Amino acid sequence: MRYNPHENLKKTKCPVLVLNGEKDIQVTAKLNTEAIAKSLQEGKNKNLQVQIFPNLNHLFQHCIECSVAEYARIDETFSPEVLKTMSDWIHKQTK
Repeated sequence: MRYNPHENLKKTKCPVLVLNGEKDIQVTAKLNTEAIAKSLQEGKNKNLQVQIFPNLNHLFQHCIECSVAEYARIDETFSPEVLKTMSDWIHKQTK
């Protein structure tokens, strides 16, 4: 993919929640979240929350192999911890 979101992220002023699974093999969690946070901070975005969830894959599922092939074999559709984080964040933003 040739798109670089840096300039658009710098223009983003609304609250942003950046989430990543630590075991994501499609996007390197630390590099991804750090790059997004850096761009937002360069743009003076003051409302940013970043969280990397341990043992979760790209789809925010708890994984063992943490491979793309495993996605369909995992019973969990979406991690309850991530859902709670999202819900809490939305609640905080709408107070």
